[in-house]
Amino acid sequence: MVWLILLLFLIISLVAFLVWRALPKSHAPTPTRERPDEFQATRILFADPEILLFEQFLTAEEIEHLKSIAEPRLRRSTIKSGQSDVQSTERTSESAMLDPAEDEIVRAIEAKCAALTGYSISHIEPLQVLRYRGGEHYSPHYDYFQPNELAHGGQRHGTLFIYLNDVENGGETWFPELDLSIAPKAGSAALWYNCDAHGNPDARLLHGAKPPVDCEKWGVNVWFRQSAFR
Repeated sequence: MVWLILLLFLIISLVAFLVWRALPKSHAPTPTRERPDEFQATRILFADPEILLFEQFLTAEEIEHLKSIAEPRLRRSTIKSGQSDVQSTERTSESAMLDPAEDEIVRAIEAKCAALTGYSISHIEPLQVLRYRGGEHYSPHYDYFQPNELAHGGQRHGTLFIYLNDVENGGETWFPELDLSIAPKAGSAALWYNCDAHGNPDARLLHGAKPPVDCEKWGVNVWFRQSAFR
């Protein structure tokens, strides 16, 4: 009788262990994460999935500095194709990658981004400054990687998009699955998580960049990885 009880206990323990192994493990931040007082969202643009807007995130000095150091480096933007970066008619803007912590102002901006999201600076990809001229766009896409695209740093969990200028006509960041558009406003930043609380990609966060009309749009992509990137 004792050996039967022991055998039953071992079977139950094994089943419980296998169920635990099969459960998805939490990697991404939860929507209820706390932020420092100075980084409370100005507006909740969407509740589930959570999309937040932070106004006056960057100062005028920080904005002008980013534009001035990025402009000489601007090149045609690319998209990911497997492990390669290729040009595509789906994305027609120009972009420039800044060096990590390349100067005092960039370091301060990176620290501010890390504080807002709760990620370590080591998880932040190099800041990518963008310029859209009139008519340039980015078709709806996902910021998270497909399995064959994953590499150093793992999945791209979070996106913070910072607007560097006001755009009078066009240029919105739009989420077709959510019927949501965000109009560019200088210094404001939109935050969303590309993965759910279990680290699974969230297909509802399909988004694109509408073309500005007869003007330019400047912005910054700040992406946060699953593990240390730099």
